[in-house]
Amino acid sequence: MVDIRFHDITNALRTATRIRFRDATNTLRVAQRVRIRDANNVLRTVYQFLAVTLNRYTVNGTANSPTPVTIGTTIATASPVGGTSPFTYAWTQIGTSSVTWVIETPTIANGSFAAQAVPAGLLVEQQFQVAVTDASGAVATTIVNAIVENTSTA
Repeated sequence: MVDIRFHDITNALRTATRIRFRDATNTLRVAQRVRIRDANNVLRTVYQFLAVTLNRYTVNGTANSPTPVTIGTTIATASPVGGTSPFTYAWTQIGTSSVTWVIETPTIANGSFAAQAVPAGLLVEQQFQVAVTDASGAVATTIVNAIVENTSTA
C-alpha cells in the first residue's frame, strides 16, 4: 500500500492510504490517481490507485474415477486496475483442506489449481488469494473459490 503524506488545512502533517473527495454531484468518490505540477510546471502522478479483478471468481474441475484422482481447475485471470506496471502476482491458499492442493501457476496472472488424490464421490472446495503488487509497491488482493468433484459412485 502506498501512503500519501500531506499537510492539512492547519498545516499538520497527515498520512492517508486512500484519498476521498466529493464530485460535482456531491457523491463521495475514491481518487484513482493524484497528479500535481512540480516547480517546472511538469504534471506528475504522485498517487495511483490499484485494484484487482478476476475474469471468474469460481473455478471448477471434475473427474469420474473409482480411485483417488488429481483434478485440475479452470483458470482465473487476475487483471490489475490502475497502478503502475510492471506487476507481480502471488497466489496463496487460504486455510486447510481435506485434500492436498497445488497452485500450478503461483507467480503469474493466470491462476490454476489442482486437488490431489480426490476420492470417489467427494466434492472439495478451497479458497485462494491473489496479491498483485505494482512497481511502486502498492498491493491489491482478491479471492477465488476452487471447487472440484470426483463424480464416481464406485
